[in-house]
Amino acid sequence: MNATLRTASLLFVLLTTSCALAVVGAGAAAGIWAHDEYSDSSGEIVLGASPEEIFMAANAVATERGVKIKRFPEEMRVEFTMLEPAVDVSMVVIVVPDSENAGLLRVRATEILRGRAEIARELALEVQSLVKNRR
Repeated sequence: MNATLRTASLLFVLLTTSCALAVVGAGAAAGIWAHDEYSDSSGEIVLGASPEEIFMAANAVATERGVKIKRFPEEMRVEFTMLEPAVDVSMVVIVVPDSENAGLLRVRATEILRGRAEIARELALEVQSLVKNRR
């Protein structure tokens, strides 16, 4: 009886976990912003464009909104500072394996010691809008 209960519990945990992963995956595929639950400064969004196109759009947003811009094309990363409000921003494009037309954009925004996830989301949605308009 004890082994049966253990097996049933394990099955329940596996099914519950896989359903949660399916929901997260479906949201990400639709281009929905996903807030990082462990950080109050960042999140990510999957975009339906090549990583190069996403990086170009992130650079355009950085040029429009920031100062002290640092570009790292080999890492597909751009860092900059916004003046109003004074926020440090990092945008990184992550290649989605086995996909030429999808990339993950991770954005982090911090104001001194305070996370600014709402600004990170705003910037990510600006990148998304540029990517859509260029297609």
